[in-house]
Amino acid sequence: MQVNNYSHFKGALLDDLQAHIIDLFEPLGPVVVKRMFGGQGVWLHGRMFALAFGETIYVKVDDQSIDLFHAAGSTPFVYQQRRRERQASLRYFCLPEAAADDPVEASRWGRLGVEAADRAKVPKTKTARAEIGPGPWDG
Repeated sequence: MQVNNYSHFKGALLDDLQAHIIDLFEPLGPVVVKRMFGGQGVWLHGRMFALAFGETIYVKVDDQSIDLFHAAGSTPFVYQQRRRERQASLRYFCLPEAAADDPVEASRWGRLGVEAADRAKVPKTKTARAEIGPGPWDG
């Protein structure tokens, strides 16, 4: 009996998608694609700014960029929650159709995702720590 092994095909398909993502966002800089949660995270300089599930690429949004994605007809990443009968969404919106195969346009949208990721992870500085005041951990 012959057993079909699709893992080779699946791996090749994922590698093609990873290469496409890297090419698409190349104008941004050295993009890294990592497999995660059944999809792929897209990283630039240690910040995840996009993700891919299936053949759809989603870009991180925040309050400053979400209206631009709505205006472009983009929709949010929505998933079915396990053990619950409801859907949830993340603050990632699909890459607008016009940018799907255009590195210049994709990078314009990707840059919005990078900026949203940067704003979401503002490191605490010593000044910010001083403004918070002493806590129980300060002795």
